[in-house]
Amino acid sequence: MGSGRIVFLNGTSSSGKSSIATELLQVLDGSWFHMPVDAF
Repeated sequence: MGSGRIVFLNGTSSSGKSSIATELLQVLDGSWFHMPVDAF
């Protein structure tokens, strides 16, 4: 099993975190997924 990475996007409401996460999913290599705090 290889090492992993976690990217935390921290900011106030409506600061663009979800938009940045959507763009990152398109440009990052490998398997990534977006899990918003609201999903918990």
